[in-house]
Amino acid sequence: MKKTKMIPSMQIAYVENECPNSQSILFLHALGEEKESYEEMLSFFTDCRCIAFDWPGHGESGRSERWTLDAFTEVLKDVMDYLNVDKAWIVASSFSAWVAQTFTAKYPERVAGLILLDGGYYDPSPYHLLQIPFHTPPVFPDLQSLRQNAVEYAARIERLGVHVSEQVKAFIIRTRMHLYRYLAEENAFIPKTDQNAMAALGEEINCGRFLFHHHHDIPTLLLLADLQETPAGAASLLQHMRLEAKKESRMDVKEIPNSYYLLMLTNPEETSALIRAYLEEHRRL
Repeated sequence: MKKTKMIPSMQIAYVENECPNSQSILFLHALGEEKESYEEMLSFFTDCRCIAFDWPGHGESGRSERWTLDAFTEVLKDVMDYLNVDKAWIVASSFSAWVAQTFTAKYPERVAGLILLDGGYYDPSPYHLLQIPFHTPPVFPDLQSLRQNAVEYAARIERLGVHVSEQVKAFIIRTRMHLYRYLAEENAFIPKTDQNAMAALGEEINCGRFLFHHHHDIPTLLLLADLQETPAGAASLLQHMRLEAKKESRMDVKEIPNSYYLLMLTNPEETSALIRAYLEEHRRL
């Protein structure tokens, strides 16, 4: 991934490639993740202007006092304004899919199309089975413990039936470890993500009402993973919502076989290929 740059006025960290005259694509990471999660996928889009940034409270970006969808919508707009992006395709994972839809509802003229990666296709507020209690990520006493946890994370994905190459496995482990920073005063590795942000934004999603794809004609592709770890009793509910999503005539829905929830980590090549095909279909590249 290219060297991180900073938007000083916003304290937003970002990376981009050098294709100023091509179609712009913004890559928005999931809650608790960071821009580095798209590192592998960005390598498949060398002919586009690709931008990935850390949300406030994540990665290398600064903190914030406002943990709401509206606030994050304005962050997205300000990032686009600062980088002179008038209109872009938006690739958004999980939590960010709801941010992307909120942004599209407010600024439709700035969005060429939406690519939602396992998020944003259902209204979570009525589905109590999906409301997982907020869990504080663990703290690790040393680098060895952190690495072992990352290795176990990759192994758990493989046990679910997801086939990942050694290169992708190494990427997953590296990305998991990158979510932590060493804090000298605690002599431990702690999560980079602001835990207040995690809790507040998770609650924001659970309490909101979203189905904005019903109300615009902007091209929208929903990519679904077929293997997920879900709360007890929620699997059938997720399947029901997927069937409902596939009935939505304004949204194209594709499922990636042998894949896991964080598609940009476990299935970067397949996910990128489907996105490129969709963009080419709409003649945006």
